[in-house]
Amino acid sequence: MKKIFLLWASLALIAYSCNNRKTNVPEPVKQAFHSKFPGAQNISWSKESKTEFEAEFINEGKNVSANFDKNGDWVIIETVINETETPDAVKKSVLSKYPGTVFISIEKTERPGKAVSYEVVIKENGKKQELELSEDGTFI
Repeated sequence: MKKIFLLWASLALIAYSCNNRKTNVPEPVKQAFHSKFPGAQNISWSKESKTEFEAEFINEGKNVSANFDKNGDWVIIETVINETETPDAVKKSVLSKYPGTVFISIEKTERPGKAVSYEVVIKENGKKQELELSEDGTFI
């Protein structure tokens, strides 16, 4: 019985330590993040790849995720927006191609040197589908 208890205790400790790992975010990444989002709250970091880090946080009341490379250069920013903040051209294009669809979520996506785009998740005929559109409503 004692061996079983020790086994379960060991497994619980291992599981806890695996889930409780802190992401070591390089200083240039932290500095770039705080410079770009000085009012960010509830910041949670994760490592996307060997050279890219993602922060999930609240900024100006919105859920945001921002990725930075190891040098502190931002890669992508995704901000959750509501339907009223979505450009009319985007909504019209989606509803024209998918009449009667339901908007599940909308993210405004920004990348350095590229035009803003919108990732729209819809539910059509019971199935979720992710779409990407430019600000003028063109499907990408």
